[in-house]
Amino acid sequence: MNFIFDKEAKTLFADGLVLVQGEDRETVFKIPLEIDPDDEYNCFFEFKLPGGKTYVDSLSRKADFYEYSVTKVLTQSYGRIDFQLVMYNRASNSVYKTIPVIKGVTVRKSINASLDTQIDVNEAQKSYLFDLINTKLDSDVHLSAVDELEQAISELNVAVQEDYTELESKINSEKSAILQQISSTNSTVSLVSEKATANALAIDGIEQSIEECEQQIQAMGNNTVKTVSQTFTESQKAYARGNIGAITALDVYPVGSVYISFSSVSPATLFGGVWASVGDKFLVGVGDNFAEGAEGGESTHKLTTAELPSHRHDGIYDEVINPQYKISGKPSTTVGYGITLQSRTGNSYSPIVTALSGGSGSHNNLPPYCSVYMWKRVE
Repeated sequence: MNFIFDKEAKTLFADGLVLVQGEDRETVFKIPLEIDPDDEYNCFFEFKLPGGKTYVDSLSRKADFYEYSVTKVLTQSYGRIDFQLVMYNRASNSVYKTIPVIKGVTVRKSINASLDTQIDVNEAQKSYLFDLINTKLDSDVHLSAVDELEQAISELNVAVQEDYTELESKINSEKSAILQQISSTNSTVSLVSEKATANALAIDGIEQSIEECEQQIQAMGNNTVKTVSQTFTESQKAYARGNIGAITALDVYPVGSVYISFSSVSPATLFGGVWASVGDKFLVGVGDNFAEGAEGGESTHKLTTAELPSHRHDGIYDEVINPQYKISGKPSTTVGYGITLQSRTGNSYSPIVTALSGGSGSHNNLPPYCSVYMWKRVE
């Protein structure tokens, strides 16, 4: 007989097995390995025999299933036998759990059973059978009696079948009621699980608030921390200490956070998660001039003409050496570099050109810095 394991209800189920009192025919139970896929437990059946006695027998593990062969111990008395599967943990040397079997075993009464049992026939049928055995009949009468006996046996079989049908109907009714109870229990368990989940989320929110408060207190300085911590009761301090370990590094660094370190070891190695390296960049706060995620700037910069400060070039021309030209502060013709020339009367003028200076290179554009390793968490 093959059993089915209901994981949600945590029960074993199979069609009801009917045995006959005193029989010793071999009947094999097959239980799926999913009750113990890793072979961690010793498995037993615990039977509640008629009369209140308990019988325990072990199961054999096969390649595809657990196997149990029914013994004659179960058929010594007639009646219903309820039983359950017991799983014994070998590592801890203790019972791990028990799994109830929805349908038990029914042992029917046998006409060949010991004298202290009841014969499954009514009084009229018993009286007829005894009279027939103790009466000497001729062959014709005997043949007639045989016919009547066969008729009686046929009626007896019909009665037995009716009893069996009635019993099967009762069993199915019991099964339906049990399944309804299991369904109702599962609904209750589901409701409790939902409430437990809601409570867990609420606790997570409280723990996050505590963490934020601790960070704010830490930012206030050691002296402030000592003062504030003294306002908590001992039980509150113990609760806070007990929940600090429940927070992981990934809780501290959610997606979008930046991790900074003097070590080149990636936070993905330390904490898990997916991180992107941030190199050769400064961090600046989002504000009126910088949008979220904006990038720019340069480590060196070459000034353009427009970026030069406003200025002029002054020069002196010696009229004795070259009296043809002179520089005048009066408005006159501009010839370049902000220098104006004015010729002497009757003479023409030419521009004065100053010599080039500077290397046209780029200048350092960085504030004082200390380089570190940075990563941004992306997943």
